[in-house]
Amino acid sequence: MLIYSNEEEDYVGIFGQLRDGGEIQNVGLKNSYFRGRNYIGGVVGKNNGTVENCYNTGNVVGDKWVGGVCGYNDGTNNNCYNTGKVTGATYVGDVCGQNKGGTLTNCYYLADSETNNNDGTFGKTAEQFASGEVAYLLNDSKSTDVAFCQNLDNGERPMRPRFWTAPTEQFTSSQTATMQIPIPIIKMRSPATIAGTTTVSAGITTAITPSRNRSTAYIRSKTPVSCIGLQRL
Repeated sequence: MLIYSNEEEDYVGIFGQLRDGGEIQNVGLKNSYFRGRNYIGGVVGKNNGTVENCYNTGNVVGDKWVGGVCGYNDGTNNNCYNTGKVTGATYVGDVCGQNKGGTLTNCYYLADSETNNNDGTFGKTAEQFASGEVAYLLNDSKSTDVAFCQNLDNGERPMRPRFWTAPTEQFTSSQTATMQIPIPIIKMRSPATIAGTTTVSAGITTAITPSRNRSTAYIRSKTPVSCIGLQRL
């Protein structure tokens, strides 16, 4: 379980702040608790970049600009959802605490009744989440080459960012198909002393830990990590 609590801290989340040109993809957060002051989000506290195919199921608590996925959005949020509890005083939202100048597209949150907020976010009931309806919508109503997959046999939740590519031919029990899983991708502006950007691509067994250094992401794993695509552009 990931826990961070500091009532005097701003910019709290897996990532405190994502600046222009930054990208976060295929990142999910569960069994977590984040508590801060301003700009608090499950995935990112303040977003000026692009957040795509991400979700939060943990608790997020703050005072101002508090959201399940991002606390404050002046960038882009695509295909994200939140089923966690969000608590705050001002500018509190299930997906984003405040969307000012940014865009929210195809984003969902857990609600008591179905709701269209006319801002790119939609409330869906627990039954709609459990039925696979939200996973289908997150995939832009597609059933192949999708980003989210849900096990409906045992009601597994949340939908994790992944997709299944099955072979077109028939196969026997002695043969296997291949599962392809999108790995977390984080692209951030480099520290001011270094020009360009840094792209980090890590295996799905890794865990990304929060850092107060908003220009750096640390990747930690109990098993050896292979970083494929760590480069400065």
